[in-house]
Amino acid sequence: MFKKFEFLEVSKRKLLGQGLWSCSVEELQEIGNQLEQCLKNIRARKTRKRFRGKIEKKALLSISLWFQHCKQIQQLNQR
Repeated sequence: MFKKFEFLEVSKRKLLGQGLWSCSVEELQEIGNQLEQCLKNIRARKTRKRFRGKIEKKALLSISLWFQHCKQIQQLNQR
């Protein structure tokens, strides 16, 4: 358990840019790949969140228009 924790700490420090001088070229390449993947995931999450927000706004607008339409029909029926 302790070794796993220690490994995670070392990995975290490397991803934060600390202690990279002791890394081999392959390790640096792997760290770069991990960082690129993290950035892709963050960008994808941001895009999904933005898209979800747009859908919610359109849904609210649609509901609002539907209520307005119902109100107009009700007013026409009362005449």
